[in-house]
Amino acid sequence: MSESESYIVKKRDLAEIIRLEDASALEEFLAQPLMAIAEATTALLPGSLLPAVGRIVQGALKGKIFEQVTGEVRQLREKGRIPDDFAAKKYGFKSWVELLAILDEEVPDEDRLDALKAMFYSVNKINVTDGERIANYQLFQIAKRLTSGQLLLLRASHERFSMMNFKPVYEAGEWLQDLSNILVTV
Repeated sequence: MSESESYIVKKRDLAEIIRLEDASALEEFLAQPLMAIAEATTALLPGSLLPAVGRIVQGALKGKIFEQVTGEVRQLREKGRIPDDFAAKKYGFKSWVELLAILDEEVPDEDRLDALKAMFYSVNKINVTDGERIANYQLFQIAKRLTSGQLLLLRASHERFSMMNFKPVYEAGEWLQDLSNILVTV
């Protein structure tokens, strides 16, 4: 090639890469740790598209959480801890949809996710009366509104109440000290 010749190199269109719909490439990409996904997408995208990186990483995280939760529910069904037809029971389908909606909208932290899964399980477990199912569903509704810190404090309060043989507390300082001692061991 002489000095007078030149080539125009067209910038690769990211939308074209997405349209290829290569499932194995996408699987390989999503199998990477989230940090590797974030680094790769940050390097590929121009500055104006960087906000999309957060959505891509969050989408990958959501996908992994969905896989984890559906796998756990499948295992509970296989072990006979929740019925195969749990969605047909009172609040079964509703609690399932609400749990998935929280995962989709919020991507909760690990502690809150564990609490929400426990509440979902309590609503749908085998051999629960309708009254217990209703009460457990109401607890699920409360747990949905609490942060992980509030759930931790509630758990410590329950432990304090149980450990002290239901001894009432007359001073806030005593209650706070008891909770502090419990939270240090958690």
